[in-house]
Amino acid sequence: MILLNRVLSFLIPLIFLLAQLLYLKYSTMVYSLVFIIFLLLIFYNLSLRHWQFSSKNLLTAGLGIINQTIFLVAVTVFSLFVPANWFYWVLTIILTLVFYLQLTYTFQNQYQFLLKGYQWLKDWQFSYIFLLIYILQVLVYNFAIYFNWSTYWTSAVSAVVIIVILVLNSQFYKFTWLQLLFILYFGWQITLVLDFWPMDVYARSLVALVNYYFILNLIIYKKFFHYYYEAK
Repeated sequence: MILLNRVLSFLIPLIFLLAQLLYLKYSTMVYSLVFIIFLLLIFYNLSLRHWQFSSKNLLTAGLGIINQTIFLVAVTVFSLFVPANWFYWVLTIILTLVFYLQLTYTFQNQYQFLLKGYQWLKDWQFSYIFLLIYILQVLVYNFAIYFNWSTYWTSAVSAVVIIVILVLNSQFYKFTWLQLLFILYFGWQITLVLDFWPMDVYARSLVALVNYYFILNLIIYKKFFHYYYEAK
């Protein structure tokens, strides 16, 4: 079972890579491949718990499935807005690598004695969170431009998803409900304000990401820089 889980941590990102590249010629295949990946994510997380259907194992597996599915759906939709040129290939490779690292991190949490050299993945989680925040911000503005969706509601949904991501990846810090409400309101407002700025979609999203970085840095300051203080 351990070997199967490790193989799946390689295989699922490869299927994701295949889905992204096939989109360039066969766009309709993306949906079926993404659905197959989703089913494999369910199998992967349940097999990590050795198919023991206790409430604790089901909760842990469910949280892992939700976390990885958010990434899968977000980056797949994000890729649809990227021009089909060399940048699409580079972006696809980067996202595939990120997906692999995320699945490896899940594997490491279950079998820490096997992947001692991957301990740095725990610190890497912040980079993963910020990448997802940037992708979600880009999607908000692209939906408003291409589909004429209301930025008011799409930014609200994006802020809620970001809160879910923070909760699912809260190994570093346990957020209080007041802190989460503040991040939710702050993220919603900054996205709406930036919608009026005469800037490129990607530049606006970058500004929003910087704001998220500083507000999260403010809330979890001591924990975020704990390696620096421990080294002193």
